[in-house]
Amino acid sequence: METPDVFYARSGDVAIAYQVLGEGPVDVVFVRGFAGDLLSAWEQPRLVRFIRDLAQLGRVIMLDKRGTGLSDRVREVPTLETRMDDLRAVMDDARSERAVLWTAQEGARLAALFAATYPERVAGLVLFDPTAKGRASPDYPWAEGDEEWRARLAEIRRGWGRTEFLDRCLAEWAPGMRDDPDFRAWFHAHMRRGLSPGSALAFFRMMMDSAVSDVLPVVRVPTVVLASPSAAGPASTSRAGSRVRGSSPCPPLRASTTGSTRTSIAWR
Repeated sequence: METPDVFYARSGDVAIAYQVLGEGPVDVVFVRGFAGDLLSAWEQPRLVRFIRDLAQLGRVIMLDKRGTGLSDRVREVPTLETRMDDLRAVMDDARSERAVLWTAQEGARLAALFAATYPERVAGLVLFDPTAKGRASPDYPWAEGDEEWRARLAEIRRGWGRTEFLDRCLAEWAPGMRDDPDFRAWFHAHMRRGLSPGSALAFFRMMMDSAVSDVLPVVRVPTVVLASPSAAGPASTSRAGSRVRGSSPCPPLRASTTGSTRTSIAWR
């Protein structure tokens, strides 16, 4: 499969990069992880295999989120509402009236907000290990607390892009791949191309502050919640999904992470 051309949608004054591949009666918007970029994604065979599998279902649309990859860099911390507008701009530019949104982890918050706001444009949600909040609260205790976030943000400020920092990220996000030299080299490049140190700090701040718990009850599109054995306990998936009307939790799946912030799953 040849690398698809890159297009740009305008969301206000910001250009959002996206690619389109495949064809069929269903559009699938693959909302990838927070880092990486569209072009280097095609350099990783595991990720390419997953994208090809998606393209068998219909037309696949992939984008680099605001502030990441080939999309415009921004100074301010982007809100979920801003990123939702970016997603809508990409779908408009690609002439996608309605699509299935496939995403994972913190990307589920964006998908849930989009589905609640534009239900007529969402055919369904596929959420892998979704999270509803960045910060821990009495009703969501498995998220990181304030002290943990302060330490994480300080570490990102000091280390993002440095080899030793990215090695620690790889060990945390894809431990089975950390001893593969080819994958390690790709992972480092993918992360560095995806986010500058300032952009990484802004993105993690957005992840910390965003929450969609109050939105979940009004999401009324068909939803499938997928769980990995490595998820942070059954509560992180089942409770986030159980608040979505019509959601259907699935049993744990055997999947291998590609290292793209754990959101790109290459099914075996």
